[in-house]
Amino acid sequence: MSTLKTLNIETPILNDQDYVLLDDGRILSVHGTQVVRESDPIVGEIAFIPDRLGTYQVNGTTYSKPYFVANGTRKLSTDGRTTANPLPAHLGYLLSYKSTVTKERIIKIWRTEEMLATGLAGNNGSTIRAVIEEAKALIPALRECRIGLTGSGGLACQNGGRVLHDVDLTIHALTDEGSAAVTEQLQRLLTARPEYRIYEYGKDWRLRYRTPSGILCPFISSAASESVVGALPWTGGELHGAEMLDVNGVVVDATRSAHTPVQLIIRSMDNTKSLYYLYCYDLRARAEFAVGERGRFKGMGLRSTIATEAGGCTPLLVAEASHMINLTPPWQGYRQ
Repeated sequence: MSTLKTLNIETPILNDQDYVLLDDGRILSVHGTQVVRESDPIVGEIAFIPDRLGTYQVNGTTYSKPYFVANGTRKLSTDGRTTANPLPAHLGYLLSYKSTVTKERIIKIWRTEEMLATGLAGNNGSTIRAVIEEAKALIPALRECRIGLTGSGGLACQNGGRVLHDVDLTIHALTDEGSAAVTEQLQRLLTARPEYRIYEYGKDWRLRYRTPSGILCPFISSAASESVVGALPWTGGELHGAEMLDVNGVVVDATRSAHTPVQLIIRSMDNTKSLYYLYCYDLRARAEFAVGERGRFKGMGLRSTIATEAGGCTPLLVAEASHMINLTPPWQGYRQ
């Protein structure tokens, strides 16, 4: 079996939503662009598990998804998590619902661009192509981005395909400004055009939309994404403690609001006017906020500082989207 080392890549980069085959047969979707280093965990989510009764065929193995739906919300089964131990306490909190692995466990990589090429050549090719062309017409900034395919369509298409519930596209911009433009145009589209909105998995979305061609689920990133993710105090040695915080604040920078992890700069609305740099790996939190919107944010505040153009920020780690409540929802009746 081949591993990352035998792929002859000295410092391999895993891009957001690439898939990797693990040594136990499970398939992990990568969350966030990451340089694979010796010590850092690779963050993601188990997307498929081997299951002889499953309905997905990948490279001759039958798989199922490790999810179940409870009260309209998608939940992970016990087979849907794996953890590279030990994680420092603050990372354990931030990644409460994620999986982490070390590079030695990776057997194979599926790149999003490769999956797109295979998908376009498969049974769902016409649907994928129509959704892409429609997205380029509706979201002009997307035309300057690199497009890939992920999700069940990305893998299932390799085996003749199956009818897609939605088309999971990766949208990789050259710059943060480019990815922010895509996010802002998506948010404006869904605010102005109710017919495109979709309510799914117990919430309204500011990112996913429905058209006659199909449902688009975008995963947005930029070439600059890894630099800030890498700034996280992974080891804990740079910390001077942590405390649980409940912050009422206004978003002053939403450049990476649709990235994984979600990243926002928030200014508190109390007398201190303190700045916080928020991280959240919950995919449901993507694009939930825009600049000027107010919210309530609960998470772990680290006693360290991240330097930004807005000023020194306290890192605020949020474990799940339900701990980020938008107090200025984008349209009437918006369900978070």
